[in-house]
Amino acid sequence: GDGINMFLKVSDFFQNQRSDTNISKKFWNELCSICWCPVLVKPTHPGLPWPLVTTSVAPPRLVRLPSDLWLASASMRILNGDCRSTFLSQKLGWTEPLGGNIIAAQLLELGKNTMNAESKGLKQALATIIPKMYTILTEKIGTEDLDVVKTILEGCQWVWVGDRFVTVQDVVLDGPLHLAPYLWVIPADVAVFKELLVELGVKESLTIQDFVSILSKISKQKGGMPLDSHELKTTIWILQHLADSTFSGEIFLPDVRGILVSASELAYGDAPWLLGDSEPGTVSLNGVFSNLIMPKFVHANISNDVAERLGVKSLRRLLLAESADSMNMTLHGGLHQSAIPYAVAQNDVAMQKFLGGFGVHTAATRDESRFGVKLSRSESDMVMRTNRIDTMDASGNTQSDCQRER
Repeated sequence: GDGINMFLKVSDFFQNQRSDTNISKKFWNELCSICWCPVLVKPTHPGLPWPLVTTSVAPPRLVRLPSDLWLASASMRILNGDCRSTFLSQKLGWTEPLGGNIIAAQLLELGKNTMNAESKGLKQALATIIPKMYTILTEKIGTEDLDVVKTILEGCQWVWVGDRFVTVQDVVLDGPLHLAPYLWVIPADVAVFKELLVELGVKESLTIQDFVSILSKISKQKGGMPLDSHELKTTIWILQHLADSTFSGEIFLPDVRGILVSASELAYGDAPWLLGDSEPGTVSLNGVFSNLIMPKFVHANISNDVAERLGVKSLRRLLLAESADSMNMTLHGGLHQSAIPYAVAQNDVAMQKFLGGFGVHTAATRDESRFGVKLSRSESDMVMRTNRIDTMDASGNTQSDCQRER
């Protein structure tokens, strides 16, 4: 149009007058500040960042050449035409290196449109332009310009992982597995910018606490929905890794339904005689202890050993503790001690089944032999205490096993 023709005439004029014209610095400063350069009004690609202004002319100091379209379109206007004069381009500042703030602004806006990155055309464009942007930023390392970049990009999605932009908290340079969409490993073609990425906050590798955070993030994003097969496999891998390590904070494990639950709300089934043939986690134990709120059971693919090391409660110990509390409450509640074995063990089938699993009416050593269960010292004490309750005479005196045998 007329604007382009005018620009070409101005360019030709300065090119022809280059050796004969002594133009002052003040003149060039003023020329860079007035609106006279024709610029593009609409983006040339649907995924290209674009400013809100729609004026067709702009001052040269806010303009870049079409070759910088993908590097600067978010914060700069793009010249609508070609500048054939190298002299004029230099005088108007168009050959100056792009500032880190301009590149950061471009990355910021590209990250906001990360959903558009799924299109094949945009992926191809970004695969070419992202290395150029990271190369420019790498040259800023050690300068104040990079501090500005850090401020602009903090908490934003700017790290390219091959098909989208993510935040520095969502990526790692070197990871043992791919956890997308909860964590991405930097692809090889981007990992060559390791120095820049680390400088801007990308982790080189995962720590134990990072694995704990990943589980928490998965739990939050799933929102109480069951894990799919891939998520379940990944989660169990992480848990097995954590079981051999020292960590802090709340940890989430899948229950029998595959839903991530806090370890404090779970139990592992180490009382098979009580569960019988029922599917773990489905049997109702309310008949054993009316006052006990039964926890959920941990997923069957997690061993009892791993579950215990991760802080999951033992069902057997939970019920033994409740058994001891129930006995103490009965003794202090006025029930004649001689009636306890019948009120608790004989007349309550569910309780009898539970206590029978520990061989309550036999010695603790015979319990271990009979059921193949190694009782802890506290569990043995509970069993022996219950055995002594069963041998109380009508006067409330306790008889030892030896006295009864005589």
